[in-house]
Amino acid sequence: MAVHLSGSDRSTRAAAAFGFAVALIVAAVGALMLTTGDRLDRSGLRFASDEVVGTIGHSIGGLVSRAVELGIPLADLYGVDGYLQGVIAANPEVDGIAITDADGKALFQQTRRAGVAFDATVTVPIRRGDTVVGQIAIDPSYGVATMVRLRLVAAALAASLFAGLLAGLWYRIYRLELIDLPRARFVASSRAVGRGGFADYTPPPEDSPLRPLGRAAVRLIVPVRRQARNAAALADEIRAIDVTKTFSGRVDAALQPLAAYRFDHLRQPVRRHGWGGWMALPVFALVEAARPLVAGFAADRIGTDPLTEVAIGLALSGDALGRLIGVLAAYAIALWLPRAGVVLGLLVAAAGTAATFTIHETLPFAAARIAVGFGLWLSAWSLLARTGGLARRPWQGALLLVALWGIGPILGGLVAEILGRRTGFLALGGAIAALSAVCLLQPYRPTSRTVFAWRPAAASDILAPLIAVLAVTAWLEVHLSGHVMRDNYAGMALQFGLAATAMTLPWLVPTRLPATAGAALAVAAVWLAVLTPAPAFLVSPIAGLGLGLVWAALASRTYSLPAATGMTLGLLGAGALGGASFWTGADPLTLTAGIATAALAALAANALISKRLPRSAPGHTATGEGS
Repeated sequence: MAVHLSGSDRSTRAAAAFGFAVALIVAAVGALMLTTGDRLDRSGLRFASDEVVGTIGHSIGGLVSRAVELGIPLADLYGVDGYLQGVIAANPEVDGIAITDADGKALFQQTRRAGVAFDATVTVPIRRGDTVVGQIAIDPSYGVATMVRLRLVAAALAASLFAGLLAGLWYRIYRLELIDLPRARFVASSRAVGRGGFADYTPPPEDSPLRPLGRAAVRLIVPVRRQARNAAALADEIRAIDVTKTFSGRVDAALQPLAAYRFDHLRQPVRRHGWGGWMALPVFALVEAARPLVAGFAADRIGTDPLTEVAIGLALSGDALGRLIGVLAAYAIALWLPRAGVVLGLLVAAAGTAATFTIHETLPFAAARIAVGFGLWLSAWSLLARTGGLARRPWQGALLLVALWGIGPILGGLVAEILGRRTGFLALGGAIAALSAVCLLQPYRPTSRTVFAWRPAAASDILAPLIAVLAVTAWLEVHLSGHVMRDNYAGMALQFGLAATAMTLPWLVPTRLPATAGAALAVAAVWLAVLTPAPAFLVSPIAGLGLGLVWAALASRTYSLPAATGMTLGLLGAGALGGASFWTGADPLTLTAGIATAALAALAANALISKRLPRSAPGHTATGEGS
């Protein structure tokens, strides 16, 4: 039966291969567009850089010309070296400046980096009246052109990862709903026929090959069913008058072969529709698309550098606080108003995202993030809780989390790179509001069974996601988005893409490592960034892989209230520790790494103690995740 379940490894590998192929195709197209015909020259970036450098040269030449016209010899000008060095420091487009006489002999020369050859390509004459007495020679750095090219490369790579993840996600959903689940339902129906009953678990089409087989089996077994009921009634009468229990044992032994058959009722065909939550995934992804922009936007609300940590902490902590309230609200209303929870949450998130377009202060922005966090997790966990079935089909929830934590932020970084950060918030808010209407049209299968409930949970169910989310958020959002790549939206999209791709890898192998191992890997990634000059493209996938290992290890328990609370507290801790660095003076990343390591040690100690404690009797153990 395992090969027919919805978590089929074959489908998972097929989706991964399809996504990888799509990513390679998009990357190849992007590389072709970037390399064919020297796009930098054709786009005029070098010409624009030369124009900027020429303007700087004319400004310097005008000052020098006025000094020469006053009778000061060109070689005797005072304070020129310091002035030229200041110009170079203030203008990244300039690598070096030299002032030469009429014969081309350098009188003054300053460069940005010592020991680098001076190669002037832009010259401006120095005149005294109509006579040229010297020239300003400038070595352009073409820093803007280089930065634009790097941004284009990062955007192309991020777009390829986005396309690959999106294609793999779509194909996995396709195989889940149209191949894996119908196959599992066919097997379940066949087993029902083998037990003497018939229940149609296949999808709605009427041409299921199991229907005539099941109905024929039911017709043939009707006489046997009738005789079995008569025998059961006779056995009950014998047991009632058999005071000495002389015949009861013999009766039970005679009826034992019939125990495997269900002769007491005839199950009617049951239609199973696809999961209505798939259409909500694009909306959830759009809500999370603003994550690469939040920390940088918050930092820019305050001009004083020491207070930027407080601004970042307020924004991220507000987001996490809203999510915590949203999780509790979803737990409270999901069983009664599931559709209201989903749609109301998305509309609140849309309003909070779009309102950022008009916000210019720190506290209003933190309030907007509270609304966004509340709306997102109210809708997401209302959906996960109400639709049921995730205890046996954790792939549905895993795909939802990948869309939230991976695909959305990539899209947000690319949108901000194209439209700008503030306009990007407005565009995302409008798109969320427009697509939220789709959720009103989706069916929500009523069920009293939910995996979203507080139950006795292991410490790893709470601490492992808390530690992993704390490490990933501190690295991606506090460190990269808030400081290193504050305005590099394409670079942030690439980093989130690398982390999201790594999050999916644990699902491609059948072996599941403990959740503690995933949390340890995420913390190790942060320490790698703190202790070594490791590049971001190495740290991000390691951190993402750690979070993915935690999700894969917890499986369906990822969508329970303990794990949801742990993830929320991880977000809250990352924001709070970032703000606390203003008072402690410690680096936010180092402070987070230390706290996460202490929490990891506590989790490992708890696991060690739990292994050494005597186990309870089987009859007194807590129910498992499938209960």
